[in-house]
Amino acid sequence: MMIRSGSSSWCLPPNWVTPAVLYDISVLRSYQEVRKPQPQDECVLGFLLYLKHHQKDRDGHTREDMSRATPIAIKAVRMKLTAGPHARYTPKHVRNAHKLEKSRQKKAIYCMVDRFFHANDTVRHDLVRDYFSCIKDLVKLMGYRYKKHLLLPTIIYMDRYIRKTGPIVPADFFRLLLTSAIVTVKFWEDWGVDADLVQEVCGLSRKDIGNMERNFLSTIDYSLFLTPQEVDTALLVVAGAA
Repeated sequence: MMIRSGSSSWCLPPNWVTPAVLYDISVLRSYQEVRKPQPQDECVLGFLLYLKHHQKDRDGHTREDMSRATPIAIKAVRMKLTAGPHARYTPKHVRNAHKLEKSRQKKAIYCMVDRFFHANDTVRHDLVRDYFSCIKDLVKLMGYRYKKHLLLPTIIYMDRYIRKTGPIVPADFFRLLLTSAIVTVKFWEDWGVDADLVQEVCGLSRKDIGNMERNFLSTIDYSLFLTPQEVDTALLVVAGAA
């Protein structure tokens, strides 16, 4: 199945929701249930949180001391820690323009998704829900609260990848979805992803995850901003696949 919208077309296969993907969804959900703290573990978790909260840094400051610091001081410390001695300087006006563009696209995606799903009552939400819940679980797996604007970029990046590489086998679908979700979270939310947890659940080493991410980004030419045409086409595909 290939859906065309103007000059755009979609390359994801018609059986993009495969039994293997649904199985992976159930595995992720069952793993999340197992990781939920049990009542008898509350005292242990409380003690660990206490240690983490009161752990001192190299200068002898605790998290409570840092929480009483001014936001400007905390921001300065974070910039110092993340910049590094050889970090390349980016002008402030360039960083601000980048943030504004990301914020604008987030709001645009929110509005377009809302308008689409309210205007199309014929969409089979059961199929769409199963597929999208996998993306939600992957985002939660990385330690982030799922947000609506993370949905379409994950799918659109996958489509860009398949356009360049050609059809993929069902066995590689979950890895592609995982890699696209990692790239989406890192670009739209933060640079930090809990690689240890992803490695534990998905059975992939840090090296494999890094290689998958680098290959994915180089294949899509590091193009991570979305066009309105791509968003429109993605929404049409959701209706067509359902």
